Amino acid sequence: MHATYRWAVILVALMLAAPLTAHAGGVAQTLSDADAPVIGLVTADLLYQDARGSDPDQPHRGRQMVECLAINQAATELIKRLAHDPRPDDPDAHDGFPSGHTSAAFCMARVLDRQDHRWALPAYAFAAAVGWSRVDLRRHTAGQALGGMVVGYLSGSLIRTDRRAVAKSGLLADLADRLLYLPDRQVPKYCQESPAWGLQLGQLTW
Repeated sequence: MHATYRWAVILVALMLAAPLTAHAGGVAQTLSDADAPVIGLVTADLLYQDARGSDPDQPHRGRQMVECLAINQAATELIKRLAHDPRPDDPDAHDGFPSGHTSAAFCMARVLDRQDHRWALPAYAFAAAVGWSRVDLRRHTAGQALGGMVVGYLSGSLIRTDRRAVAKSGLLADLADRLLYLPDRQVPKYCQESPAWGLQLGQLTW
């Protein structure tokens, strides 16, 4: 089975199986606990597919996921420290905004959506379920979960969508490309003739 469909089936199965596997905390606790394992499994599978060369057009999908998740984690923690917002179940804990579980889930969903739109429905459904679970468990308010969704979505939006460009550049090269205002990656002719150009900007040319 193609990796896209395999993980789509797994994500849907996890959501449908939640009522059967729920422990004392119920379905919400099960979905909340599934956040990190699902993200880890999906990332590991993408890295494995990269190593096998399963998709020549997008050989760095796993690396893109790792990069975006790392940026999302850093952004989430920074905002938590700046916002200093209490949690609904623990007023003494000032790390409520934004929801880390929700931001990570939506970051994963956005990256998968950008890499292959066939991932979109199950990935966003899972991310929304995680966000709901955090509110239902009173670990976060609805506003904190919504903040996590925005942070995660924006973090996952950092990857490029050009399948040819993905083959020779990663997130850092994409950021350099955006800063240099190169529309559609049209490199000036004199730069194309210089081999140092691609090395300086993370192989922006192909």
